[in-house]
Amino acid sequence: MSNTNQHVRERQRLDFAKIQGSIQIPNLIEVQKKSYQRFLQMDLLPSERDDGGLQSVFTSVFPIRDFREMSQLEFVDYSIGNWECKCGNLKGLHHLRATCRNCGASVVTNPYQTGDVVCQKCGTFNKNTPTFCNKCGDPVAMQLKYDVNECQERGMTYSAPLKVTIRLTIYDKDPDSGAKTIRDIKEQEVFYGDIPLMTDNGTLHHQRHRARHRQPVASFAGRLFRKRQQSLLLPRQDHSVPRLVGGIRVRHQEHSLRAHRPQAQVPRLHLPARAGHEVK
Repeated sequence: MSNTNQHVRERQRLDFAKIQGSIQIPNLIEVQKKSYQRFLQMDLLPSERDDGGLQSVFTSVFPIRDFREMSQLEFVDYSIGNWECKCGNLKGLHHLRATCRNCGASVVTNPYQTGDVVCQKCGTFNKNTPTFCNKCGDPVAMQLKYDVNECQERGMTYSAPLKVTIRLTIYDKDPDSGAKTIRDIKEQEVFYGDIPLMTDNGTLHHQRHRARHRQPVASFAGRLFRKRQQSLLLPRQDHSVPRLVGGIRVRHQEHSLRAHRPQAQVPRLHLPARAGHEVK
């Protein structure tokens, strides 16, 4: 049986084309996977990310200021998935990084590869020295609650949590000189939603029976800060904000800061009444 399978894998493809190709056909699935990886950049530190993909989406929207410019909401960074070891003792992608011995730049290490790793900045070969956990002995990797097979069996979406770190800055303004001074700064990591992950086959597995789709963007048409009883809300719509801002609602009080993504509301459909039926 094994010899038959090996013979099937090693068989050559027959080309019946009249015009011979000058270049080899690329692996289209690998092109799609690399494109999605460049969009997410989830295996890179915030300082290593390019201004493209999801990073460019957040930087193009933030910072958000109110119409009086007395408060400002800034984007700090984002993270996709929980990067930790099996027991949870080691957390963070910095455990998979080393310092280049020539230029001092950050070098990506691979715990499943033997040999040296190359610095992408200067091209120097460095030792592959990833950090392993002292308790479980495993390196840091993205820990998912359900893998692809479990998501298919449960009818769930193969995804990872998207968390965004935002910073809220509140200013005080001098009525005489008009100079602004910082009154308070609060920074918090907010769960923004689940973002689908691509499988090894280049596919996205979504939930089969879905009553409604959550929209992390375009949830609100334009909400600005307004002061009401020592709190900052977002209920005004007299000034427009880009629709990509929708999805973040901030409430600042004296002793707490809460930021969350509101639930998407399903619109109600009003159907016309049929003949002979009375609508109450």
